[in-house]
Amino acid sequence: MSPQMADRQRFKRKKNKDEHCQGRDFSPLPSKDGVPFEVAIGGIFPQLCSVATENRAACERQFGTYNLLTMYADQITYTPVPNGGLLEGKGNVVILDGGRESHETSARFLISDGQAQRSY
Repeated sequence: MSPQMADRQRFKRKKNKDEHCQGRDFSPLPSKDGVPFEVAIGGIFPQLCSVATENRAACERQFGTYNLLTMYADQITYTPVPNGGLLEGKGNVVILDGGRESHETSARFLISDGQAQRSY
C-alpha cells in the first residue's frame, strides 16, 4: 500500500470516528443504478450547542437526511427494511423536501432508490 493510500485510510477512519462521536451515523442506501445515496441521522453536538444557545430543547433536537429530504424532530429513527428503509420523526417535526417546508407532529417516509415517499 502506498503512503498516500495509507494516509487517506487513516483520515477516513478519523473522520468516521469524529462523526460518530458527535452523534452522527451514516448508512449507505445506494440506488439500483449505483448512485451512492446514504441516510444520515444525528443531532447537534451538545457541548457546542450549549455554547451557542441557552435553549436546552434546541440542543436535543435530531435530524435525518436522505437525498433531498431533511427532517428535524425531537426524535428521529431509521429502520432498514428490504430494498430501503423507514425514516421516522416524532415531536415537533420540520420537513424540508425539495424546497418545500412543512411542520407536523410526526412523519414517516419509506426511502429507497433515491426517493422518499410519505408513509401514513
